Amino acid sequence: MRDEEGWSLTDAWDYGDEPASAPEPVRQEALVTITGDRVRLAADWRERVDPRSLHTEVLTAVQTATITVTAPAREPVRPDPDMSPITPADALRLLDAVQADLDAFARQVVAFDDRPEWVDSRGGHAAGSSVHGQVREFEIDAKWARSALNAEIEEELSDVLTQLRRKDDGSELIHGPRTSAVAELRALTADPQALLRRVGLLPAKGPSA
Repeated sequence: MRDEEGWSLTDAWDYGDEPASAPEPVRQEALVTITGDRVRLAADWRERVDPRSLHTEVLTAVQTATITVTAPAREPVRPDPDMSPITPADALRLLDAVQADLDAFARQVVAFDDRPEWVDSRGGHAAGSSVHGQVREFEIDAKWARSALNAEIEEELSDVLTQLRRKDDGSELIHGPRTSAVAELRALTADPQALLRRVGLLPAKGPSA
């Protein structure tokens, strides 16, 4: 029943106070996004950071980005263990081959260490340096970055990053020389008993009963 003012209990139920729902958080686009060697800037990056600090943002993004990780290359391994006899001449040939592979690997390491630190973008407005595959520094012409199109900035930054990746790709050096001769020597030394049999210092295993 309604009273003289037109109020009813049903109205109270319909219009009772309810807690306001919390506003959805606004997710802001990352200032700098790295995908492989490609650099992408947020459309509003100039509103969020001074162009003089853009190089710091890029460097942080590069260092924290998940770059494509390639599985370490597997060494060439014989499908079945070789139990054929080893003559002194065979052993010398293997050691000579391993020594040649180690010398070649040492030259790779020296060349890798002696490479120049810095690379410049083709446009000349950005530069970067790296040490053994780790990007250490970025430089960006702040005056140019204030007015250049985002696509132009992204292109030059990506160019620098691509050059650094190519220059300092030392992934193959981390695991040492990977050649058939080195793999064979490691396989030999991994089973001393088999090695002694192959060189004739232990009798060969007979057929199993």
